Amino acid sequence: MEKKILDRINKLLALSKNPNVNEGNSAMEMAEKLMAENGISFSDLDASRLENDLGPINESDKKYRCHQFYPWEKSLSYIIAQHFGCISYTRTSYDGFYRGKPKKVYAIVFVGHESNRITAEIMYNWIRKLIAKQAKESVHSSEISSFCWGAVMALKAKYEVKKSEIVSNCPAVVDEVQKYVEENLNLKTKKSRAVSIYSGASEAGKKAGENISLNRQFGLKQISA
Repeated sequence: MEKKILDRINKLLALSKNPNVNEGNSAMEMAEKLMAENGISFSDLDASRLENDLGPINESDKKYRCHQFYPWEKSLSYIIAQHFGCISYTRTSYDGFYRGKPKKVYAIVFVGHESNRITAEIMYNWIRKLIAKQAKESVHSSEISSFCWGAVMALKAKYEVKKSEIVSNCPAVVDEVQKYVEENLNLKTKKSRAVSIYSGASEAGKKAGENISLNRQFGLKQISA
């Protein structure tokens, strides 16, 4: 599908909102004619406008990796990804050998329109470091994981409150990313491991999480109507 034609139709649809009724109707007729001639639907136009406004859908760079992740870090990535119209998953690969065996390396990968994906990555790294730092300053080393889980649960509760609003405000963003994942990635759901939590440390983490903003100078971008 020619990008020039999609851009032309989008411009005509914008002109169709002209206060001058005759000019607006003329632009709409021309847009509908081009759409019919080229077999273009409104969903095709939404996708092209999303790519122009937010950049193409892609994945995090493979360089973001480490030897292992804590379960709370994975949960945090899911929350941040959803909040910014993305999807996250854990990629496992091999890099060299350790004691004669292939050495596993892991990466938390964000998938989404470029602008939103980069925002999610920045936000994830900022909040992950903030939670870990507060945990070390607040509880005993044996309770750090519980503190972090508490903070993540508080952020999840915040997201759940805004979830319906986020999805309803940007359905095209969410749908396009989901479609990309289904067509290009073979993701498998893994059962989460049970985690032992110290209630006192967890409650302290929840209080800390309640003071962390999910919108620190960032926000989900979306196309204009």
